[in-house]
Amino acid sequence: ILGIILVAICSIFVTEFLRAFYHKRFKKALLYKGLASACFIIQGLICLLNTKFSVVNLLILIGLCLGIVGDEIIALCQIFPKHDAIHFIGGGAFFIIGHLFYMAAMLLLHKTNYYAMAACLAVLVLLCVICENQRKFLVGKMKNSLKLYIAVILLFTALGVGTFFEKGTLGTALF
Repeated sequence: ILGIILVAICSIFVTEFLRAFYHKRFKKALLYKGLASACFIIQGLICLLNTKFSVVNLLILIGLCLGIVGDEIIALCQIFPKHDAIHFIGGGAFFIIGHLFYMAAMLLLHKTNYYAMAACLAVLVLLCVICENQRKFLVGKMKNSLKLYIAVILLFTALGVGTFFEKGTLGTALF
């Protein structure tokens, strides 16, 4: 029941965040984003406390916390545009580290088909190289940070595909 209540409260905060962001009230948007994130953390803590302790659950919660910190730091780009590169790089660093915790949890939790993972990673990297050469889509001063973030996301996606081909469950497909 508490989980359903938290999801409902979070939905309200997310709606208010989107409304504030749309109307360019970025300080208010940051507040609502933080409140919605707090709901996710509370939900994660409840799950962690209501199950048998495991390293996997702890890794997921740590990844969630780091991702939320990264999200909040990146949101500061809208409030302090003069320092947007610093906020983007700092927030991105938290995201990357958080995703590494998620990857560690997935590797501990599931068997992975490393052939499917490697094939997926190769295709995704090739697509990124083609896109970069065709569109020059990476912003100059943030180019290296974006490349690192994209690399982590590609690895995470490839891990998900590898896990799907090993497990073949709905959960791994949705991931």
